[in-house]
Amino acid sequence: MKSGKFLVIILILSSILASSCKNNQAGVLQPNKIKMEETEFASVAVVELFTSEGCSSCPPADKLLSQLPGLINNENLFLLSYHVDYWNRLGWTDKFSDKRFSDRQRNYCAQLNSNVYTPQMIVNGNVEFVGSDKPFALQSVNSALKKQASVQIMAENKFNEETHEIIVTYQLNGDYENVVINFALVDKTGKSHVTRGENSGRDLLHINIVRSFDSEHLFGSNTGQMRLQVAKEIDLVNSQIIIFTQNAQTLQVTGAQQLSVEI
Repeated sequence: MKSGKFLVIILILSSILASSCKNNQAGVLQPNKIKMEETEFASVAVVELFTSEGCSSCPPADKLLSQLPGLINNENLFLLSYHVDYWNRLGWTDKFSDKRFSDRQRNYCAQLNSNVYTPQMIVNGNVEFVGSDKPFALQSVNSALKKQASVQIMAENKFNEETHEIIVTYQLNGDYENVVINFALVDKTGKSHVTRGENSGRDLLHINIVRSFDSEHLFGSNTGQMRLQVAKEIDLVNSQIIIFTQNAQTLQVTGAQQLSVEI
C-alpha cells in the first residue's frame, strides 16, 4: 500500500517537472511576463532644455547646458536640447525646431503648474526653472544624483541603411510598471548663423540637439524594440541616442541610458 502511494507521488512530481521544462525551453525567454526583482541602480540626472534660436534670452542657457558636464563630472548626466517652434513666427525660423517639442514642454508645464517660456530647464521631469540659472541648475542636478534610479535600461541599436532608420532593442530591469520609455536621437553639436529676429547677426552653438523623439507607454512589459526614422540630413557620426523612462502619471524620470549609433 505504501509503495503504491509512493509511486503516485513520483508520477505527480515527474508530471510537474515535465511541464516546467516544456515552458522553459532553451532560447525561449518571456521577461515581459515576469517582473524582475528590484535592485539598486545608479542615480541619473536627465536635463531637458527648451530653447529657441529666436529667443535672445536662450544663448546663455545653451551655454550653461554645454558647461554642465564639466561642472558636474558624472557619467550619468544626460542632456537634451529641444528647440520649440513658437518663436518662429517672430522673424527667424529655427531649423532645429519642432512642434512636438513645444507640445512636450506644454505637457510638462501642465504637470508642474508652470508657465510656458524659454529658456526653460527641467531636471528629472519634476523640477523646472529658468534655463540660464546656473546655481539652481547645479543644485537641481546634484540633488537628482543623490537619488537612486528605479529602472535600469539595457539597449543596443543598429542603423538600417535601406529603410534609413535606427532599430533599438531594449530590456528594462527594476520597477517598470506603468512607465513611458523615450528615445531621443540627438546631434552632439550644431551651429547656426542667425540673420533675423532677436539674435540677428549672432553665431549660435548648441549641444545634444534633439532631432527626433519617440515614446512608448509600457504596460508591465520590460522588453521591446523601437524604430527611429532618420532624416537624410542627419550626420550619424555626430549623433547619439538618449533613452530614458518616466512615470506615466507624474513624469518623474526613473532611469536613463545613452548609446552611440551603430552604423
